[in-house]
Amino acid sequence: MRPIKFYDVTLKGLSRVSWSPNTCKIRYALNLKNIPYETVWISLSQIFSEIPKVTKSADGPTAPIIFDENNDIAVQDSWKIIKYLETTYPNSPKLLHGNEGLHYLFYQYCENELYDPIFRLNCLDIWRRAGSKGVQSAFRRIREEKYNMTLEDVYESWPEHVKEANKALEPIRKTLSEYPYLSGDKGKREV
Repeated sequence: MRPIKFYDVTLKGLSRVSWSPNTCKIRYALNLKNIPYETVWISLSQIFSEIPKVTKSADGPTAPIIFDENNDIAVQDSWKIIKYLETTYPNSPKLLHGNEGLHYLFYQYCENELYDPIFRLNCLDIWRRAGSKGVQSAFRRIREEKYNMTLEDVYESWPEHVKEANKALEPIRKTLSEYPYLSGDKGKREV
């Protein structure tokens, strides 16, 4: 079996360090399933030049993405990648444990409630490390339009983001205080 090509995003000064929660999800999934992969590191600007070459799709370029040479297929989007890995590699440890709806609910909850306050805590640093002035300018414009404030103001309001993130983590903390895991069998690796 040839290793899957996994596209991860690097930032200036953080080469070969996973920093994005979106790409980290896929790195964890590949490791958990013991699927051989090689990381292809790309910059934020390369997302727009390199990803379309891999996907050969009109869909907007994003990361994470995998290219599975074994099946000659590119898969884009965290959730689609998870489902692809689960279906295509059924003889490796399970990710969803037959509870796809529960996992999708948790995925959506994190996407809608948790990721934004955490991203806001880091967006000024991401902007600083984004690379070229053109990429920095586009990143700033997009984020400032979304947040309706400057990146500096977003950074200065960090106590609010910490409070928001803690509130979003509350039901997860409560659940894990009563149960040692969310899905699957504790201590048992399903194959």
